[in-house]
Amino acid sequence: MANPIIDLQDIDVTFKQGKEVVHAVKDVSLSIEKGDIYGIVGYSGAGKSTLVRTINLLQKPTDGTVTIDGDVFFKDHQQQLSNKELQKNGGPSG
Repeated sequence: MANPIIDLQDIDVTFKQGKEVVHAVKDVSLSIEKGDIYGIVGYSGAGKSTLVRTINLLQKPTDGTVTIDGDVFFKDHQQQLSNKELQKNGGPSG
C-alpha cells in the first residue's frame, strides 16, 4: 500500500463558548490515497466543514496529526511549519 496523500490521525477540534466546551470533531482518523474520492456527509452542525478545514490548516486541530504527502503539518498541538513555509509550499492542499 502506498503512503496516503492525506492522513489525519486522532483529530480533535474543540471550541469554547463561554464556560462550555464544544467538541466539533472528536477522534477522527482517515487516510486518503492518491486518486481516491470521498464525500463527507452528516447532519448540519456535525463538524464536516471543520474537519475539511483541518486538512489545509484553515482550522487548526486541538489535537491530532495532519500529514499531507508525507510532510507533517500539525502534530503535538502545534503547526510544524511556519506560515511562510506553508505559503512557499502552496499549503497542505497544494
